Amino acid sequence: MTDNRTCRSCGREFLVERRNQMRQAFCLRPECQLQRRTENQRKRRSESKKDDGLTSRLKPSEAAWLRKNPMIIGLVSLLIGSIDIKEIEAFCAASSERGARILEGTLQDDAEKPIVPKETKGF
Repeated sequence: MTDNRTCRSCGREFLVERRNQMRQAFCLRPECQLQRRTENQRKRRSESKKDDGLTSRLKPSEAAWLRKNPMIIGLVSLLIGSIDIKEIEAFCAASSERGARILEGTLQDDAEKPIVPKETKGF
């Protein structure tokens, strides 16, 4: 079941591809596909701004993983002695970058200062 639709970018009619019948709104012209990608990227970026702050410094995939694993957030909170989500995300981003550099073999022991947690109370 294919039908003709009007392209949201150029306004011309086009034949909907069989696999995208439910969601195709743009024709296959390169200019229209560029417009489609631009709109999707703009939408994705505005959604991440509405987010709870975890994606401001982390990759969206890393932030999603953290949300699914609240124990990690709790452990980081204990390590750094803070419940401020901005400080937790900064620590996670720095730790992730440091881990990537260790795996790449580009981290210099002498050049890097270790991440020092704040004093924790009660421990």
